[in-house]
Amino acid sequence: MKFFIPHAKSGTQEALYGELAKQLKSQLGILLEEQRIFKVTYQRGKRKYAAEVGKFEEHEDHYEIIAIYKTPRLYIVATRTKDGEPGVSILVDKDEVLTVEDFADSAAVTPV
Repeated sequence: MKFFIPHAKSGTQEALYGELAKQLKSQLGILLEEQRIFKVTYQRGKRKYAAEVGKFEEHEDHYEIIAIYKTPRLYIVATRTKDGEPGVSILVDKDEVLTVEDFADSAAVTPV
């Protein structure tokens, strides 16, 4: 899968991705790594989840996943509401992660 931000025009996707990253850095005060992530699977308790760009999160099915960022200690799943408003950020600890799949123009599936 080629890198994309859902519902963004092709010429604006990189700028939007960068703007989202800037907002997360400002809010959380953490370093984001340069990795374009398409999908991350993780386990919380006994339940397994998959966060995939362009799909709705599995917890409540209210938020569309628009980007996934990696930090030294966790993954941040950025979302938006069904109405297009900013959604919640889902924080996934690295210890919960099972696999990470980069966009095709980045790399491949990496078991963690």
